[in-house]
Order: sequence, then C-alpha cells, then structure tokens
Amino acid sequence: MFIFILISFIKLTKKSYF
Repeated sequence: MFIFILISFIKLTKKSYF
C-alpha cells in the first residue's frame, strides 16, 4: 500500500513536470 501511494505521487509529479 505504501509503495502504491509513493508510485501514485511520483506519477502525479511527473505529469506536473511535463
């Protein structure tokens, strides 16, 4: 679960970056 949240956060950050 923790990893899932981490991945979700990274994905959101990546989307924001691009």
